[in-house]
Amino acid sequence: MKKKNLQLFTLSTLISLAFFIMPIIYIMPRIVMMAAQYKLTDTDTVTNEGKAPLNSISHTHRFPTGKDKIIVRLNTDTFYSSGWFDLSEQPFIVHVPKTDGRYYSLQFNDIWTNAYAYIGKRATGSNEGYYAIVGPNWEGELPVGISKIKSPTNLTWVIGRTMYLGKNDIQNVIHLQEQITLTPLSKHIAKAE
Repeated sequence: MKKKNLQLFTLSTLISLAFFIMPIIYIMPRIVMMAAQYKLTDTDTVTNEGKAPLNSISHTHRFPTGKDKIIVRLNTDTFYSSGWFDLSEQPFIVHVPKTDGRYYSLQFNDIWTNAYAYIGKRATGSNEGYYAIVGPNWEGELPVGISKIKSPTNLTWVIGRTMYLGKNDIQNVIHLQEQITLTPLSKHIAKAE
């Protein structure tokens, strides 16, 4: 009798896992990301509050406060950047400036909330660089000197952070953020020719 009860318990646990827990694990992250995407791309213009149309990046140029709710701000010593990019047609070329050792990072997230790559002081150093964010099915050639980063999904969310050293440093941060760009590969090639 005990063996049959154990088997019944095991079976009911597996069924519960399949019907109740697995959807939460696999569906909830996508719902959270869809809500974030809608909230951050529901605009016609790039703002300095973290909102930007699809395939554009927004840089905040001010000290974050507790009232800022668009992007979660756990750091009070960084200015944030945010942008959603559709990689289904072509890669985007990321340009980062030389930061002379200043901390900055660009975190790349897939549609399931997974951070799949970083560009920044800790990951790639503080020298100027070019990187291509490519979709999972993209096959093609990149210009010389551009490192490839493959996204597991065609939609990616870029979250940037740039160190802020006080009120006298705001213009320096703005200058660095303005040099962080994401350009479609076709426009990057046309500009280089």
